[in-house]
Amino acid sequence: MLTQPGTRVLAIRNGDGETKKLYIFGAGVYVGDERPPNGTRTPSGPVDDDFPPHYVNPRIDLDRGGTVWGCQCWWGPEEKTRAQWRDFVFIEVPLPDEEIV
Repeated sequence: MLTQPGTRVLAIRNGDGETKKLYIFGAGVYVGDERPPNGTRTPSGPVDDDFPPHYVNPRIDLDRGGTVWGCQCWWGPEEKTRAQWRDFVFIEVPLPDEEIV
């Protein structure tokens, strides 16, 4: 089942099964698939004018402000994701574009 725009989701950076910690960008709303702005970091490098013009990615607008893109995280419906990781401590981390590289 595809996630519908407007769905509340949780954006995860990574987890540590040994310490039972889940590092999250936060909760927010899946807006839909859009082209990230130039400079957005992706696994293929920053988005720029050389990216294919049809390149789109899931956009998640976080409750705390800011946007994280599907290529920058794992994400899923908030309630289901929190239940799946219920034994973990959730730790909020800076957004990808806020981190020092």
